[in-house]
Amino acid sequence: MFKALFRTRFAALGASLFIGGSGESKKKFSKLKLIGFAALMLYAFFAFMMMFGIYFNQIAKPFFEAGIGWLYFTLFGMSAFALMFIGSVFTAKSQLYEARDNELLLSLPIPPRLILASRMVMLMLLNFVFELLAAVPAFIMWVRAVPVTAAQVVFFILISLALPFLSMSLSCLFGWLIALATSKTRKNSLMTVVFSVIFLGLYFYFFSQVNVYVQKLVLNGTEIAGSLVSVAPLFWIGNAVAGTNAMHLVLSLIIMIVPFALMYYLLSATFIRVATAERGTAKVKYEERAMHASTVSSALLRREMKHLLASPVYILNAGLGVLFALIAAVALIIKKSTILDIVMHMGYSKDVAAVATVFGLCLFCSTILFTAPSVSLEGKSLWIVKSLPVTSGEVLKAKLRLHIYITAPVILFAAISAVYVLTPSAPSIFSVLIAPIFFVMLSANIGLICNLKNPKFDWINETQVVKQSMSVMLAMLFPFLIVGIPAVLYFVALDGKISSSLFMLAYTLLLIFGWFISHKWIMTRGAEIFDGLN
Repeated sequence: MFKALFRTRFAALGASLFIGGSGESKKKFSKLKLIGFAALMLYAFFAFMMMFGIYFNQIAKPFFEAGIGWLYFTLFGMSAFALMFIGSVFTAKSQLYEARDNELLLSLPIPPRLILASRMVMLMLLNFVFELLAAVPAFIMWVRAVPVTAAQVVFFILISLALPFLSMSLSCLFGWLIALATSKTRKNSLMTVVFSVIFLGLYFYFFSQVNVYVQKLVLNGTEIAGSLVSVAPLFWIGNAVAGTNAMHLVLSLIIMIVPFALMYYLLSATFIRVATAERGTAKVKYEERAMHASTVSSALLRREMKHLLASPVYILNAGLGVLFALIAAVALIIKKSTILDIVMHMGYSKDVAAVATVFGLCLFCSTILFTAPSVSLEGKSLWIVKSLPVTSGEVLKAKLRLHIYITAPVILFAAISAVYVLTPSAPSIFSVLIAPIFFVMLSANIGLICNLKNPKFDWINETQVVKQSMSVMLAMLFPFLIVGIPAVLYFVALDGKISSSLFMLAYTLLLIFGWFISHKWIMTRGAEIFDGLN
């Protein structure tokens, strides 16, 4: 039974990555798409490994020369653990307790512990992938810095194999606590978003300070080692490898594997109760109110907004760029003098800085992806919206308006903040204010087109659509190219050879033209494609 469940989970993973959802899209991806997906994944892996490689390269030799090699492996364990925990805690919540097939599987004569185990195996594989991003650079920099014995390599591998069990125990436990905390609240989506933003805030704060931490580690390694040596588990993990201490290895394996076993027992006992809990069952006092008729467009927009607010995965993955753009806008105003000093130090005029601002704002827009999964998220309920007495064009317009109404005000605020800080010339002000808005509208169109061409309705969990679908990846790639290619062209080849105001005016007109053509396609051919979906 477990093998069958595992094969089902693995097949679902493969379907989410390599198979479309309906009609033509149920065929396997072409070789070109598969190569593109693999290239994107390899790039992300390489970027993370380079980051960790730089980090471990700076501390490897100094620590071993100072006789505190154990601290090197302790820091590796802490870094890998943090990456695995942050990368899987919310995935654990959605995959274990909020999967769409939970009730179906629980209605079958299958022990809940086997359902839980099959999903935890997939999460364990995800943790191993995250760990490799830190383990491979740590191993390479260690081998480069000092002589390595065969026993140390074996001990390092054993620690690396056991470490994901500790991460899993905490990520599943926290996912269980979050699911339990939100299962009886009407605002469970809001609570999940708040938890997620807190985790992400801590994550980005840590990595923004990583250079400072590395410098302190290099300069104060001995003092830090003296402080951490009193924390026995941390010392055991590091010394098990550096000192090839068998007793410390056994103790390290115990503190990694035993919590996982206890956590699995706890979750097995509560899986049914949490997985089948009614969401948002808080009582609401009825208040008589007058009914008001609304237009078709406002009703469809309200429908899209309710779907968005009910899905934390959708909010966080599609709309996090809105939060970043808002933070950037406020930072522009607060750090006005610092930004002007940087512009002056780089030798840029205010108009050239305005060009960089436009590209920067457009880059923020390329990370906002409300329309890219919006068609696929209809799932098996697609027939409901298609049965309504509205045209497909009206349904698609509602999806576009959701993206534009949420994104455009924030981007406009950021553009106004940039104008306030830089005070460029009048033509540049026009481009700074107008170009990002049309980029918002164009990127909304691109996301919807990508989803219409690559829909997926047989998903098990919304995470598959919002984070792993081809339409989302393409909706990120094409806007990025629309920003990146002109930016490279201007700053590498045309800076100083053409007026910045003239260049940005041409770029703005191209965005307007692109928006017009793509919008016309959606209202004609796109509506026909939507009519044919089933």
